[in-house]
Amino acid sequence: MLLKSVGMARYINANMEMKIPEVFINRIQKAPDRVRECVQIAAELVSAFKEKGFRGVNLSTIGWEDKLPSILAAAGF
Repeated sequence: MLLKSVGMARYINANMEMKIPEVFINRIQKAPDRVRECVQIAAELVSAFKEKGFRGVNLSTIGWEDKLPSILAAAGF
C-alpha cells in the first residue's frame, strides 16, 4: 500500500495488524516534499522485492495512480 502521509501510517499502526516502521514515518515527517518521500519509500520497497527475486508486487495506490510511473521508474522498471 502506498503511504500518503504520516497520519495514514500512524492510523495503520494503531488500527491494523500490519505495522509501518518508525523509520519510514520519520522520513516522511522530516521530508521537505512528503509526497515525493512517500513515492521514494514505495520505490525502495519495490526495488528490494525485485532484488530478492520476487517476480512482481501488487501496489495499492489509493487515488495516487498518477504516482505509479514514478515509483516503477525509481525502482528500475
